[in-house]
Amino acid sequence: MKVGQHSPEAEAALDRLCQTYLLPTYKNERRTVFYSESISRLNNLADNRRKRLLDSHSEIPELLLDMMIVGAFIAVFFPSFFFGAPNVKAQALMSALLTAMIAIVLYVTITLDHPFTGKGAISPEAFHHVISMMSTHPG
Repeated sequence: MKVGQHSPEAEAALDRLCQTYLLPTYKNERRTVFYSESISRLNNLADNRRKRLLDSHSEIPELLLDMMIVGAFIAVFFPSFFFGAPNVKAQALMSALLTAMIAIVLYVTITLDHPFTGKGAISPEAFHHVISMMSTHPG
């Protein structure tokens, strides 16, 4: 997902897991309940993977991003030119703080728009931890 594409290995692993769940048939009621719950969790796993794949391709529409930037300029320059403070230093400080705040909000918005790349990327460490736990404690 880091490069914006799905992993063929992960897709093959999920397919193998689904095929494994299609094999057994249980006549014992206790196992049937366990099997039903396992199938439900497998469906949740597949749904969450699909959502992550879709989220990795979704972006803020360019028009919205452009409007945010234009709005930022208007918010900074409009008050500076038409409602000047008697103290120029105070006006400059307020304008600088407002500019910094808006720049931070825009940066965070753009960073969160690409959750699997860059400095704010979501790492796969949690998945690796779960896999290691499952491999050391089978069953």
